[in-house]
Amino acid sequence: QATINGAVFVVLFLAFLAVLLTQRGLTQTGHDTFQWTEYKYLHNAIDLWPATIAFAAGVAAVLWGIGATACRKAWRGGIWWAGAGTILVVISLFCYAGFNSTAYYPSLLDASSSLSIRNSSSTEFTLTVMSWVSVIVPFVAAYIIVAWRKMDSVKVTATDSAH
Repeated sequence: QATINGAVFVVLFLAFLAVLLTQRGLTQTGHDTFQWTEYKYLHNAIDLWPATIAFAAGVAAVLWGIGATACRKAWRGGIWWAGAGTILVVISLFCYAGFNSTAYYPSLLDASSSLSIRNSSSTEFTLTVMSWVSVIVPFVAAYIIVAWRKMDSVKVTATDSAH
């Protein structure tokens, strides 16, 4: 099943990546002024090279997790590789969408109504909430890892799955 799902995922992910990197995006030029920029997300990928390195490492980890799971039927470590890679890819995509004066929530009707990090996180309340969320996220990730390991510590047998 990992082979089929992995192949479908890779094809759809490559299509998504092609669309993303060829899209135009809104660049914030002033507090409430934006202009359309061709290949904005490709430019972000080039300009934000640490995020691009993390993106490439994440893609490699996901592909390794899928490939190793598909090739070695008894190996169960692919979820950890794919999970860590997914986290790196998603964080990188968030960087592409929000950094480098990019509108992460562009308005197609009125460009000046678009949201960027600069014009949407300027209040002390917003910054405080975002700070607390940033502190909590590693604990949530740790909880997921511990819970997953605990659930995976007792293997399900054929008789268990029949019930």
